[in-house]
Amino acid sequence: LQEGFTTWNKRDFNLFIKACEKWGRDDVENIADDVEGKTPEEVKAYMEVFWERANELQDLEKINSQIERGEAKIERRQNTRRALELRWPGTEHRSTNKDAVRYKQRETL
Repeated sequence: LQEGFTTWNKRDFNLFIKACEKWGRDDVENIADDVEGKTPEEVKAYMEVFWERANELQDLEKINSQIERGEAKIERRQNTRRALELRWPGTEHRSTNKDAVRYKQRETL
């Protein structure tokens, strides 16, 4: 990976992995926001090569596991949000409902 991305260092790599865990591996815009000093275009180019060559990484299982845990958390959050919206139609944009407020507080933890 270093051959084509000489401006990416270990810190950028770790920020990229943590951002993939936090936002999901396909959310280029949010990942780019978390990888300081990199544009969405730079992150997208890195991301494409990263996933093409990921099998060359020694810690691939650990990295994949970390990202998949984050993606599962994102999915649970989305499912909870959908359930709340189904139970209380019209509350998707309101924070006055006690349960919606409680959910939002948990979501930010």
